[in-house]
Amino acid sequence: MSTYPVAGRDGKGMIAGGVGLIVAGTLLQAVNIQSAASEAPPQFGSSDIGNMAALGMIAGLLVLAGVITTIIGVIRYAQSGGDRVAASVPAVAVEQPAASTPVPAPAFCSSCGAAIVGEGRFCTSCGTSTSH
Repeated sequence: MSTYPVAGRDGKGMIAGGVGLIVAGTLLQAVNIQSAASEAPPQFGSSDIGNMAALGMIAGLLVLAGVITTIIGVIRYAQSGGDRVAASVPAVAVEQPAASTPVPAPAFCSSCGAAIVGEGRFCTSCGTSTSH
């Protein structure tokens, strides 16, 4: 996975350029084959076989470069999210429910420290009076 930030719709130009290279390489190969087919059979020492082989290799490299460029463009385009438009969703404020009755803080016995349960007047652990 790539770690660099990708701008929106990035990669479309690379896809178009890669397809263009593939088309150019294919056309060059077609012209090369057509010119080879229209020539007379080669004579010893007077043929353009070397030039045709070089043109064929250049055409193959153009197609290969086009395929690689197109693949990189597709990957970048997919990383950028394609043509999806990011819809901004407004933040919804979460309202806290209003407290109708205040919750009393827990009470503890001043003598033993035990929690006072309910509204009793005496500690259930040591029996000390809770009302002062």
